[in-house]
Amino acid sequence: MLNQDDEGFDWGKYIKEEKVGKKALVAEFKQSREERHARMYLSDVYDVYKEAKWANRWSVDKQCFVDLKGNPTVDPDKVDFEELVAAIPTVCVWCKGLKEIPNYRQKVDEGIKKVIYSSLEKKKTVEEIVDESQKMVEEVKKLIRKRRKKLLRNNGWLRKIRFKRRKKPRCQKLR
Repeated sequence: MLNQDDEGFDWGKYIKEEKVGKKALVAEFKQSREERHARMYLSDVYDVYKEAKWANRWSVDKQCFVDLKGNPTVDPDKVDFEELVAAIPTVCVWCKGLKEIPNYRQKVDEGIKKVIYSSLEKKKTVEEIVDESQKMVEEVKKLIRKRRKKLLRNNGWLRKIRFKRRKKPRCQKLR
């Protein structure tokens, strides 16, 4: 990758003038096999997303763009690239999995799709989390109140029964 600073730099000091026109600066960009595969998956996702966005296929229910079949599409910029790379198995693991595990290819594809579609899940804000926790606390308090009322009712009945028994004379008078 060339920086803007490289364009105005005089390379004549370091490279002979006759070779300056023939050589080009090329930055080395090394990618692992998993990163290449992740980029291929993202390019496929981008093509589907771009087509769905161009056709303006917005699903109100799913709150995202959908493809022709009605499946949700994902904006590739929102996909976590590091997670996607981690979901792609290395060559050794891939070969071993194909030999030992039936339907390994489908399982890996499902794992990759999970990572890709995880960006569709709505991220909760702090306010939403606080609201949900307050609602849960209120529900728990209501349950506790109901239990206490039940216990008081039951204890109240027991007290009345005990009290009634005590009022009765324990031994009868002889006549």
